[in-house]
Amino acid sequence: MELKEQFNYLVEVARKMGYRVFIDSILSPGGDCRVYENKYIIINKKLPVRMQVKLLKEILAQRVDENTFLEPRARKLLGVE
Repeated sequence: MELKEQFNYLVEVARKMGYRVFIDSILSPGGDCRVYENKYIIINKKLPVRMQVKLLKEILAQRVDENTFLEPRARKLLGVE
């Protein structure tokens, strides 16, 4: 799977996990936050795609627990079982 394809897939996974994903020009690489009941992931659009993919993987892998349903493909990509 190409990097851009991985990125788009991970954005879709994030949305299914209840996140709103924003790609914008910011001063940091990005991260996730919660405002009341809303969950957000913000990614710096100036980062190379491989770094955007890495950031998304790190954020999502930290948020997956045994109650989170993910397709096997997504679990493999995130490195979680």
